[in-house]
Amino acid sequence: MQNPLMRLHRVLWLSAAVTLGGCGEVDVGGGEADNLASSPQALGAQEQVAAGERHTLRLGTGGTVWASGNNAVGQLGDGTNLDRANPVQVSGLSNVVNIAAGAHHSLALRADNVVWAWGFNTYSQIGDGTTTHRHAPVPVFAPAVGVAAGYLHSLALRSNGTVWTWGQNRPITQVAGLTQVSDIAAGEDFSLALRANGTVWTWLTSATTATQVPGLTQVTAIAAGRRHSLALRANGTVWTWNAVQPPTQVPGLSGGVSIAGGEGYSLATDADGYVWGWGSNSCGQLGDGTTTDRPTPIRATGPEFAVSIAGGWRHSIARTFDGTHWTWGCNDWGQLGDGLSNTVRYVSVHGVVHA
Repeated sequence: MQNPLMRLHRVLWLSAAVTLGGCGEVDVGGGEADNLASSPQALGAQEQVAAGERHTLRLGTGGTVWASGNNAVGQLGDGTNLDRANPVQVSGLSNVVNIAAGAHHSLALRADNVVWAWGFNTYSQIGDGTTTHRHAPVPVFAPAVGVAAGYLHSLALRSNGTVWTWGQNRPITQVAGLTQVSDIAAGEDFSLALRANGTVWTWLTSATTATQVPGLTQVTAIAAGRRHSLALRANGTVWTWNAVQPPTQVPGLSGGVSIAGGEGYSLATDADGYVWGWGSNSCGQLGDGTTTDRPTPIRATGPEFAVSIAGGWRHSIARTFDGTHWTWGCNDWGQLGDGLSNTVRYVSVHGVVHA
């Protein structure tokens, strides 16, 4: 039965789960405050999601990738530059195990450890040695076990624990001094790495060496928003920091299981599978049914038993244990994948992904 706080939609569609590279981008872009869905809307049985500035990716059955939203520079990967309010399948990809979304470019890692990329490429973030936008995926890096996408740069993690980066007008380059890395994340002009010893390291896109983030130990997961960072510690506490402020524990949040960052806001799931959000809420991206900014975490309306989450510029995605995906926030380019655009959403919309 439909929850009275939700409007039901059947959706064919998928953002960046917080995994190697999933953090997903995180951020920036457009959207008007009246084009939003401020409560989750479900998107179907997919394993992972990733959110860019105005587009969303979904990992479907058989390792296919599905995309919706803005497609001006080919970031949906369907061979066109047509915006899509319903998810379309990314051309030529199967057996994908990991996805990531930058501001206007996308990454996919296949089971054969090859990274594919498509979309905006003015700053060489695709990694194919050109600055030509790609409207369909091209292979760019191997071997890899994880990917992450920042605003104008990309990251890949190798099985030997080394990290490689490209974009911001730089070729593919190894990040010096980083070893035993188990997770990566990318923000607007910075990157994060989690080492096996539970420490977090960071570097700017203009740099090639990383420095340790002070005061953080026993970290189990990392995530990046546009200009802020997140860490989940083994005791379930969530910590956040930026270029000015050192790591600080997020109040009122314990038992954290997963984290994600967006444009000026953050998301987390707890041990009960509820989604919590705090920060900017101008487009309803916190999912509480309002557009009121929240300095402390507030529970999103709708999704329960969430197992993964992702934050974009001003839209959010959560995957529940049954494979259903929920989206909320800005929908000015159809990034929510519900077949609509320029629509107000304050409530969760439950749907089915076609993959």
